[in-house]
Amino acid sequence: MKHDAGVHSLDLYTLYTRLEAEQKHLFAIIRLMRIAKIVGFGLVNYAVRFAVGGLLYKVVAMNPLGFGYGFLLTLTAFVASFIFLRFVIKPITLNEALFIAGVWVVMALVLDIVTAQPIVGVTPSYLLQELQTWTRLLAVLAAGFFSVRQRIEK
Repeated sequence: MKHDAGVHSLDLYTLYTRLEAEQKHLFAIIRLMRIAKIVGFGLVNYAVRFAVGGLLYKVVAMNPLGFGYGFLLTLTAFVASFIFLRFVIKPITLNEALFIAGVWVVMALVLDIVTAQPIVGVTPSYLLQELQTWTRLLAVLAAGFFSVRQRIEK
């Protein structure tokens, strides 16, 4: 059977362009999965803080405006953010870690504003004036600084 070189090169070119298109689709899917992972763990991070806050408020009966309550929630926010960034998300650069932490800060602020009134009875304007709110958010951002390991390129 005789093979024509033109047919082979056309088939290889078609195959190459199809593989290239599939590769672009895979990269897009991987990017979307990464975004979903970041947003998902941002919600989990908030849920952890929300659960600890609920336990302190309902079970331990701590004053949600007190120092101890705020300190424990700030510590929880830092530790949860650090663990999720360092061991789950694993950002490679400091900029990436700070960007992810920044996304989580915005998510937490929006969720705090939405849930403060119905759950604790605190108005959004009061919440935004509280130092505890901002220290908790800064704790999430600070976790980004400590979450990046120095990666050794081989």
